[in-house]
Amino acid sequence: MDEAGKPFALRHVEAYIRLEAASAEKMARQGRSCARWHDQSGEYCGTVWIRNYSEFQMVISYSSVIPESSGLCSGEAVLTLERAATNSHYRKPYFCCPRCMERSGQIILAHQQWACRRCHSLAYRSQRLGPAQRRQQRLDELMQVLRPVRGHPVRPRYMRAARFAALAAEYAALRAALRDAPRLVPEGWLGLTLNPNWEPGAAP
Repeated sequence: MDEAGKPFALRHVEAYIRLEAASAEKMARQGRSCARWHDQSGEYCGTVWIRNYSEFQMVISYSSVIPESSGLCSGEAVLTLERAATNSHYRKPYFCCPRCMERSGQIILAHQQWACRRCHSLAYRSQRLGPAQRRQQRLDELMQVLRPVRGHPVRPRYMRAARFAALAAEYAALRAALRDAPRLVPEGWLGLTLNPNWEPGAAP
C-alpha cells in the first residue's frame, strides 16, 4: 500500500530503481560510480551513487524522483555484501537484504525502502507476459543490442563472433515469426521500465 492507502499498481522488478551487486561493483572499479535511471521514454527517474565499497560493504547515496515507482525519496544506505566463490579467481558479491537478511544478487528501491524482490513481493516483468509478448520483448532487447541497419544486425564492438552469430540468428528468427503478427502492447501497469546509465560521478 502507498502513503494514501492505495495498492501499488506496478508489481514488476524492472519498474523500480535497483542495483545488481556484481554489476555495481564492476562499474565502480571502472570508475563509473554513478547510475542515472531513465524510463523507456528517456525521462529521468533518479540516481544512485556508489560512495564507497569494500570486500563486505557498499555505501550508496540515492535520489528517486518518480512517485509511480520507487517513490519520492533520497538518502544514504550501507549495504552489507556476502561473497561466494564462483571459481578459484573470483568471489562473486551478493547483497545481504536489510529486511530478511537473506543473500540476494539484486536489491531494489521500492516503496522508499531497499530490499530484495521477495521482501517487496515483486515478480519479473517477463513473468506477467504471454508467449507472444515475450517474443516481442526479446526482439526489442535484441534490437537494442544489435542496432540493425535496414534489417541487418551490426556487430557491437568487443562482442565475440560466435555470440554475435547466435544473437543475429535469434533476431532473424524472431523477426520472421513476428513479421505479420500485430504489434502487441503490454498492459499499462507493465509499461514502466527503468534502466541505468552508468557514468563517472561523485555523490553530492
